[in-house]
Amino acid sequence: MTTSGIYPINGTGPQLSDREVALLDALPETAKQSRPATHADLHVAIVELAKRNDYALDLDVLDTGFTAVIAQDLRVVANKRGTGEETFYCQATNDDLLRMLAEEIAKACGPQLVLPSGGDEGVLVIASN
Repeated sequence: MTTSGIYPINGTGPQLSDREVALLDALPETAKQSRPATHADLHVAIVELAKRNDYALDLDVLDTGFTAVIAQDLRVVANKRGTGEETFYCQATNDDLLRMLAEEIAKACGPQLVLPSGGDEGVLVIASN
């Protein structure tokens, strides 16, 4: 099981490959905008992913966030830090589920980068039409 993060595309994040830069350049200006997912965005993305693919979903809401398990594989842990910052991480054995979640997030938040913890090579995910 790998632990990964899903991050917005911006000037302070990981470096994109030339191919990924070209993909972003080909998008309309409005589709290039990227922002971090809030817990509300994440919740909607998780529910939509499970519903669209008829996956089992176990969702536990806590005072400081929530945990979700999709298709008995993809585990998402969302926490609110003491500063109020909303963060989350994902654990999965199935990379396709992780990419699908990133695509759901990208529908609301713009292009996202899936980055394994300890890794320096991420995967750019753009919402499909």
